[in-house]
Amino acid sequence: MEKVQKLTDQLETGIAELFNSERYAAYLSTMSKFHRYSFGNILLILLQCPGASQVAGYGDWKKNFGRQVKRGEHGITILAPCPYRRQEEVEETAPDGSSSKSVQWVQRMSFRTVTVFDISQTEGEPLPEIAKKLTGGVAQYESMVAAIRSISPYPIHIERFPGDAYGCCNFAEQRIFVQPDMSQAQTIKTMIHEVSHAKLHRASMEKYLQGRIAAYADLFIEICPPIPAEHKGRFSINGQLMRGYTVKVKEPERPDQGQVDEPDDEDY
Repeated sequence: MEKVQKLTDQLETGIAELFNSERYAAYLSTMSKFHRYSFGNILLILLQCPGASQVAGYGDWKKNFGRQVKRGEHGITILAPCPYRRQEEVEETAPDGSSSKSVQWVQRMSFRTVTVFDISQTEGEPLPEIAKKLTGGVAQYESMVAAIRSISPYPIHIERFPGDAYGCCNFAEQRIFVQPDMSQAQTIKTMIHEVSHAKLHRASMEKYLQGRIAAYADLFIEICPPIPAEHKGRFSINGQLMRGYTVKVKEPERPDQGQVDEPDDEDY
């Protein structure tokens, strides 16, 4: 009990010192400059750059954070709202049931594509941090790794992936990635963090994806011919072929295929 109380007191002291420190104030000031993206744009960012952690536009990286996008980097495309007003004929119903039409200004919404970049695609001034990379070993490390793997909804891969993040949950591929060559403490912490993402956001991500697929299913049916079987993965989300797409069935090869008989004159 004394050990628990000692750890609790240490935690409370550490939190109090952190919240009152200049480092925490600098961290909040920097984080406040990042835009808060909608759920749809967060999904677009994760689908294009699963390891993304801090995202901003080209000009914002340079102006607000003292960083420059690296040469040759490909941006992440998201949607930006463009509200506008236009005059439309509007029908109104009076309390007595009569209706009348008039031309009024109406607020409408359209969207345009914009390009943003993850911090891993930039270089320059380091951003302030409130936590450092963990070091040290963990008792019964292998058992803890096995336990986390057993409760994870997605398989966990200890392998390198693009970006500076320690780990990422790739909803499109249904896999979790954790960077190698980290301490046991940081590896365990990262695994728990990414498994939490998978458990908390899996249902909402899949619901959003299915809603978008259903919304455009009719359009896909109209414009999409059957796709070759070897390219099926490019048109699948979470291993499921998107609605409206079909896989081209390869015709069985006939025994006499490749042998061409000379046509008779009567065949013309």
